Amino acid sequence: MRLGVTVPGYELFLRLWLGVGHSTMWAPQPPSVRLVQTSAPRLVFSLQYATGFTIASDDPDVLVLPADAFEGGFDPGQAVTFAQGRQRVWYLVTDTPASDTPAAVQAVEVMGEQQLVDAGFRKVQRIDVFGGHADLLQRHG
Repeated sequence: MRLGVTVPGYELFLRLWLGVGHSTMWAPQPPSVRLVQTSAPRLVFSLQYATGFTIASDDPDVLVLPADAFEGGFDPGQAVTFAQGRQRVWYLVTDTPASDTPAAVQAVEVMGEQQLVDAGFRKVQRIDVFGGHADLLQRHG
C-alpha cells in the first residue's frame, strides 16, 4: 500500500508519529526518530481546516494545533498550556512554501512554537524534511 500525502508537512507528521517507513512514501526518510502515542490517531474531515481535514488524538501526551488563524480551534497559546509540567516537547510544523504564502501567514504558523520559546523552552534538535520540520524543545534551566 502506498500513502499519498497532498500536504508535504503532513508527511513529516505521519512519518514521525506513526513510524511510517520509506517504502510507503515518496520523499527520503528522515533520521530514525519515532514518536509514540498510546492511542491511534484519527482523521477529522471538516471545511474548517485549510486542507479539508486534520489529524486528531485522544492521547493526553499529544496535542494537535491548527496552524492557520482561520482554522477552527486555532489557539497558539495551547502549546504553552500543554507543555506545563513537561521538560521536553516535540513540535512538528508544516512548512508552507514562501513562493505562495505571505510572510505574515508563515509567522502565524509558528506562533505556538515561538510561545514555547518565550516560556523558557529552547530548541535542541531539528529534523528537516521537504514540506516540514520537527523541533525538539527542552525546558531551559
